[in-house]
Amino acid sequence: MIDQEQFRLYAVRPALEFLEPEIPYSLAAENLLMGTAAHESKLTYLHQNNGGPARGFFQMEPATEQSIWTDYLQFHAGLRRKIEQLAGVRGLDMQANIPYQVAMARIKYWWSPLPLPDAGDIIGQAKLWKTVYNTPEGRGTEVQFIKNYPEGI
Repeated sequence: MIDQEQFRLYAVRPALEFLEPEIPYSLAAENLLMGTAAHESKLTYLHQNNGGPARGFFQMEPATEQSIWTDYLQFHAGLRRKIEQLAGVRGLDMQANIPYQVAMARIKYWWSPLPLPDAGDIIGQAKLWKTVYNTPEGRGTEVQFIKNYPEGI
């Protein structure tokens, strides 16, 4: 397991700040992404355990990654250029490139018209995660998200 405070300080926060001004930094977004990574991968796994397609600390599936590129980033040139800078070596991104993982997870939430919950609203974050990230059809639950939420946030 990666140290959660180091993950926040050296991966999540810098990647979120890099996305400015296209996507403004906020503590609410930072906390939501910390909760998402803690729930999705336990801040441990870079490849879905059961052989599924999900990759990275945020367990994003290749189809979601591709949709962000083709259905969102192609219409947002400034943000696309930033993501291209982060992407580096394509094909290894979701497993090897942590800033890219953070940025793509943030875009997944940013793309949604739903507002971010307040930074300390764990229940609101769980609801947003379930609706936007896991989707209503996904197997994850809000209760599981809350249970896996990192202590000290």
